[in-house]
Amino acid sequence: MKPIGFKLVDAYALEVQGVFLDLHNDYELSEVCAEFGTNSLRLSWSRSVEEHVSPGLPLAVHLIVKGAKGMRSLPPKDNWEAGGGRTLSFVGFLHVDQAQVMTGCVDYSEAGQGPDFIVGFEDESALKIFGSDGILEAELSEVGCGG
Repeated sequence: MKPIGFKLVDAYALEVQGVFLDLHNDYELSEVCAEFGTNSLRLSWSRSVEEHVSPGLPLAVHLIVKGAKGMRSLPPKDNWEAGGGRTLSFVGFLHVDQAQVMTGCVDYSEAGQGPDFIVGFEDESALKIFGSDGILEAELSEVGCGG
């Protein structure tokens, strides 16, 4: 799975259109929409209102996964609660041979051919997306999440 139109930086940030977006410190996770039946995922972050955050940053950032071969969650999907309230711990890739690994990640360039995509949260929950044919895109919005 290859990122389209953006670059993951340091396992917690994105670079989109030349703009550095720190998803851990400058944004708050506002939505996790994991569709296990279609193997699709939408993660949405809203810009934080903290004083240190630049008002020039986009109001919302979305990561969207489509067309994956499968998804795995920790805790298992029947216990997974979609929605915000989680804090990003890491976002990145794992080599396809690491199918059972649900913690940690590496940069895309280190993950090998057709890596799997993984997102981990500070509460130790995680979502892993399998499939080299999947599409991983980033969208920026000047409208806040839910707006």
